[in-house]
Order: sequence, then C-alpha cells, then structure tokens
Amino acid sequence: PAISQGFRLCRRPFALNVTKRISRLPISTIVWRCYWIPYAILAFIPHSFLALSIYNALRGDEKKARGWAFYSLTGYICLPMSMFVNLTVPFMYLFDWDRRMFYNYVTKLWGKITTYPFIVPEITGAERIPRDQRPMIFVSNHQSWLDIFCMCWLPDDVILRFVSKKQIAYIPVVGWSMALLGHVLFDRATGGKQLLKDCAELLRNNVPIFFFPEGTRSRDLHRLLPFKAGAFKLALDCKATIVPITICGTGDIMRAGHETELDLEGENGPRKVTIIVHEPIEVMEDDTLDSLRDRSAAAIGSAL
Repeated sequence: PAISQGFRLCRRPFALNVTKRISRLPISTIVWRCYWIPYAILAFIPHSFLALSIYNALRGDEKKARGWAFYSLTGYICLPMSMFVNLTVPFMYLFDWDRRMFYNYVTKLWGKITTYPFIVPEITGAERIPRDQRPMIFVSNHQSWLDIFCMCWLPDDVILRFVSKKQIAYIPVVGWSMALLGHVLFDRATGGKQLLKDCAELLRNNVPIFFFPEGTRSRDLHRLLPFKAGAFKLALDCKATIVPITICGTGDIMRAGHETELDLEGENGPRKVTIIVHEPIEVMEDDTLDSLRDRSAAAIGSAL
C-alpha cells in the first residue's frame, strides 16, 4: 500500500499537468490532432510497401517490385480518399445512406487509379446489365485479389456492393473504408441468416449485391469451384435478376498464394484481363436454388 500510494502521489502532478494543457486547447485543435495523427502513423504502411518495392527492384525481382508498388499505390490513394469519405459521412447519412452513389464513384476511382499503371481490363457485354432499378445480384468467378479492383472498371452507373469476409475490415484504412462505403461484411461465426437479411434490405432499396459464390479464390483458373447457395437463395427469396460475370486473367497476374507479385509478362506477350458480362438470368416460378446455381455456373464457365 505504501508503494502504491507513493506511485499515485508521483503520478498525480503529471496527470493534472497533462489535463490542464489539454483543457486549454481549443476543441478544433483537439479534433484536428485526433484526425491527422492516426493518418500520419498509417502513412508508414504505404511508405514501407514502397521501400519493399524499391528493394526488390534493386534485386532484379520485377514481379515482387510491381506487387509491392501496387499495394503502395493503393495505400497512398486510400489515405486521402478515406479522409474525404469520413468527412462526408454526415451528408451521406442524411441524403443517400441506402444507395451511397457518391461513395460508389469513390470506390470506382480508387480501383481504376490503382490498376491503371499495371493493367486495364477489357470489358464486353456491359450493355447487358439492366438499368431499370430492379433487384439485381451479380455473381462472378474468383481468381485473385485483383478481381475487386478490376470490377471497378464496370460502368460508373453500376453500383458495386461486394460481399466479403468480416476480417477484411481489420485491414488498416482499406478495410475501414470498405465498411463505410457500404460493402457487406460477412461474419461466418453468425451464419448466413444475418447476411441474407442484410442483403435483402439492400435489394429492397434497389442496391445490387455482388457475390463471389465460389467463396474463395480458385487455384484452377479453368475450372469453377462448387458455388455456395447464398446468392441463389437470395435471388429466389427476393425475385432478383442474376447477372453472371466471368473474369479472366487476374489469376495469372496475381496468383493465389503469391499476392505480393504481379506477373504482367506472359509467353505470348503482355497479360490481359477480360471481364465478360453474360445475359441476365430471370427467376422463373419453377426455378429452384439448384437450377439457378447451375445456369449461373454454366454461363460463367462458358467463358473461362
């Protein structure tokens, strides 16, 4: 007790001094420091990625140099954009919290700027995407972490709300921004019921949902993994139109298990990414979960 009391007595003047200093600061100064100091610390993340890119470039490892440069660039872009998103949250909450169209443009811009120095996807069939505000679910194969970035090249009037694992939200800046931008974060611990409930609410507000029904990245780029049921059960429950999409090439450029590498040179020249939008699938009265799943897999697989 004597040691504890002595420690408190020694600590009290310091605590009081700090409290007095803070109390004399204007509120605007406190808010400003609480805002920029975390961002200044987070800026070391893209700095470190840039250092790794330069290090690998000096070693002659072009694939890893480009890979770390990719992450460095997306980090540098994400910092000011997320700051802007944070400042506009009150306005978005008041005027467009369901659709968040402005944030949709921010997401697309982030994805395009990040991929432009490395790869620009070729998109075919974008005119097939319905524009009449019907409930709509996009389903696509999943080859690489690049898939989400490349999907940002879809037309700007197409809202992208991805279903992703909740763990993505723990990634500094990028994950936090995804949550604010309205993407659906799925917690496997709570099961699929809450996910379907959240997605159904978005569909009722004319917000499309984007699923990767394989559930994870496929290492066999010419064969689909079995599709999970969630997207197709949601389509049945909400009578939503399914838009199948095939993405090709991302798995060759950034392979699963080699996320720090960008392999842009193939045997026959520069590698390409293509995105093919297939004819929408309307839910009929006699459709079942399996029939929707099979029709979607057939459409996506036809272009692999």
